[in-house]
Amino acid sequence: MTETFESQPYQRFLRAHQYFVERLSNHTGYPISKLVGKKIWRVYDTLTCQRIHNLTLPRWATQDVLDTLKRVASFEVMYSILSHKRKEKARLSGGVLLNAILRNFSRAVEHGSPLKFIMYSAHDSTLITLQAALDVYNGLLPPYAACQLFEFYQEYDGSYSLELYYRNDSLRDPYPNPVPGCNGLNPCPLPVFTELVRDVMAEDWEAECGFRTKWSSTGEDIPDFYLLHNL
Repeated sequence: MTETFESQPYQRFLRAHQYFVERLSNHTGYPISKLVGKKIWRVYDTLTCQRIHNLTLPRWATQDVLDTLKRVASFEVMYSILSHKRKEKARLSGGVLLNAILRNFSRAVEHGSPLKFIMYSAHDSTLITLQAALDVYNGLLPPYAACQLFEFYQEYDGSYSLELYYRNDSLRDPYPNPVPGCNGLNPCPLPVFTELVRDVMAEDWEAECGFRTKWSSTGEDIPDFYLLHNL
């Protein structure tokens, strides 16, 4: 991420918004060095939450400031996710949750499952990194209550498949997410999907991130709640 934010394209974007970032620093108390690289997004996120809950915003947070803040934050998040070693980032973040979801599918295939519905509750950042691992991220900040849906099917011939949907608007049905690389097949066969996401699945996530957990040291599976917590 440090390499990402030190890259020339990001630095050019930052220079184009230098005056705005300086004003934001004065208003929030964050040093510019702290704002760059996700703090701008967090400022926008905080103000958005306050507005949705009908709290009074600071006087400097005018509509013009909020619009600019949203544009800058959206670029910052999109650039951090989709540029510079995109697949490596996806593997070490959203790929971890995707791995947990695929394990749920594998358990259902191998052992059957009484569960008809599994839900992970998480942050918008978790949702973005999951979509990046799936290669379906649209570059926009997810609104409140947005969710990525996986519909898992057993076909009449006994095979398994899945469909992806993204719900980011309460006034309409979820948007279909065609699986990139699945040759237009909808639903996408599970073996094809598994092969398509193989390069964003970490084989040894703890080792790649430079630590071992008390679970992995005993050879036990890492619980799903721990995976979510560490995204």
